[in-house]
Amino acid sequence: MKRKLNYKNIMLMIIMLICAGFVLGDTISLFIIPAITGYGIGFTWFGFATYFGAFMTAGIIFDYFKNQID
Repeated sequence: MKRKLNYKNIMLMIIMLICAGFVLGDTISLFIIPAITGYGIGFTWFGFATYFGAFMTAGIIFDYFKNQID
């Protein structure tokens, strides 16, 4: 049985993985690295906006995939 690839879903998955990478990288730099080194760092407003935007974008794409499965 031959299935045709849906390139829209592939692009959405790539975008979701990039957003997850941003969220993971920010989380590591905010919580893990200060715990190891003892030097605390914080968000800038731009950093907070990109973290929130990446988190929300990944959540919207995840909901899209979840609704597509149902």
